[in-house]
Amino acid sequence: MVAMELRGTVSRDTPLLVVAMHEEAVHLRTEVPVLVTGPGKVRAATTVAALLAVTPPAYVVNLGTAGGLRAGLDGVHEIGTVLQHDFDDEGLFELTGRHFGA
Repeated sequence: MVAMELRGTVSRDTPLLVVAMHEEAVHLRTEVPVLVTGPGKVRAATTVAALLAVTPPAYVVNLGTAGGLRAGLDGVHEIGTVLQHDFDDEGLFELTGRHFGA
């Protein structure tokens, strides 16, 4: 199970970067706070809401790989179509070796 992790200090004058996985967070600069929520939209929504209720940042930037944690896939991609789904625990297990529950 991935526990919420906040790297850095949230303040009203800095943005907050939000990612689901530690594997995504390791590639981010450390000058601004980074919140790791764990996979899935419910975890993301509840974790961000709890933090916003205590200390709101200047703004929130949600970053992610959309399941694209694989060699050779990099860069910035503009999303053209979104399908309603949560996450595939088995797919994440294959990539990370950890189960997150569904």
